[in-house]
Amino acid sequence: MTVYIAREASKLWRKVCVETSVELQLLAEKWKLLFAGLMFQSVSIYYISMRYTVNLVVFFIDKKLPGCKTSLVVSKQRQRMQVNGTHGDDGNHVHSESAVNGVNR
Repeated sequence: MTVYIAREASKLWRKVCVETSVELQLLAEKWKLLFAGLMFQSVSIYYISMRYTVNLVVFFIDKKLPGCKTSLVVSKQRQRMQVNGTHGDDGNHVHSESAVNGVNR
């Protein structure tokens, strides 16, 4: 696509118009690659900053607050025995938990 520029226009204006038209043609051809590059760049920055933040928090808890490590609860989930792929939620469920955990009630 050629842009028509009148003969009276200044040389600077002609250069600006020609450069703009060339850049728009390149953008029309390569917009998918440009978009993919921007997406990968933003995703990688997100994961790098997230990893840095998590490492910083873990370092702070380990080094600066050594007494808080013992008060953090890792997991309070109970183990449950599965019966045919489903959990038994009836009255016998308490007995199956004690059998799995090795605790007699």
